[in-house]
Amino acid sequence: MFAISIISSFLLRENRDKALKRKKESLVKIELSKSIRRSINTLYIMGLANGFAMGFIAPIRVSI
Repeated sequence: MFAISIISSFLLRENRDKALKRKKESLVKIELSKSIRRSINTLYIMGLANGFAMGFIAPIRVSI
């Protein structure tokens, strides 16, 4: 589930204001700086690693 959400976060763009879309005006696109984008991607990777680690705790404890 996490992998699907991280892939979609890179591919999909969020509409900031639905009222502008109804009026067919151009939407303002917000571009993040490289350092902010890198920080967000690092948080995604840390979340993925944490999810795997927490997912393996129960099966490992059962086998001990």
